[in-house]
Amino acid sequence: MFKRKKVRKFNFVYGKSSPKVKKIHRKNRKSGSRIRRITSSIGRLVRLTIFLLILISIIYAIFFSKYFLSKNIKVIANEAGDPLIQAQIPEKINSALNQNLPLLNTNNLEEKINSAFPSINNVQVSKDYPNTIVVKYEEFPLISNLALKTPNINKSYILNSMGFAVKEDLKKNTLPLITMYQDNPINKDEAVIDAHKLKYILDAVLHFEDKFSLNITEITYKKTARELHLRTEKDFVIWIDTQQSYDAQFKKLKKALIKLDIYSEALEYIDLRIAGGSGDKIIYKRK
Repeated sequence: MFKRKKVRKFNFVYGKSSPKVKKIHRKNRKSGSRIRRITSSIGRLVRLTIFLLILISIIYAIFFSKYFLSKNIKVIANEAGDPLIQAQIPEKINSALNQNLPLLNTNNLEEKINSAFPSINNVQVSKDYPNTIVVKYEEFPLISNLALKTPNINKSYILNSMGFAVKEDLKKNTLPLITMYQDNPINKDEAVIDAHKLKYILDAVLHFEDKFSLNITEITYKKTARELHLRTEKDFVIWIDTQQSYDAQFKKLKKALIKLDIYSEALEYIDLRIAGGSGDKIIYKRK
């Protein structure tokens, strides 16, 4: 008789794999993980290479390429800007041309322009890539006409708020006129009238007109004597000491109106400069 072969029986459990299948799966997982690691490393290497190439290109463009060399200076002024200054600014900062624009120090250029042009109030230097320097500026406002009288010449100017004569042989009818006497011509590199003193003069005129309802027709500033002479529409002159408060001097005149009728009397001048014992002394002369 023949012996029966034993048949192996496998008990399959739903949801579970055989040991051989599990072994194959483990090998596949290890292989896939290794491939992913290699792929990730290659990706990082590629990204690093691209980054380095970009960085090298930027460094080359900034430090070695001529692409970012400054070639132009563009000047933008406000409406009241002096065309002469607008034309001179590029000459004052022409050393900035053919320089590396990204590395250019704009603060130094702003200081250079401010030093060269006292009439400029605000200046801003910026960069317009790839190769242009942009200068934007505003000048101090024009606030007064000036008639300068010396023994040899009579000249007219327009003063800005800092007291500099920025326009010569010109007059702006909408601005007040100050007449000034001195021995020598002006130095355009210096303020003709100190900014604080110029403000004092113009404020004094407005204060007088408001306080006494009389218009001032002529303003004379005696710089050496430190006096201000204001001619009124009644044709008499008020003398003021510019070293003292104009308000305090006008208060003396206000108190004197009880005895002195400045609106109807024919007067030549009223001197408010001298302080008496009470501080209210004035000197005047009738015509």
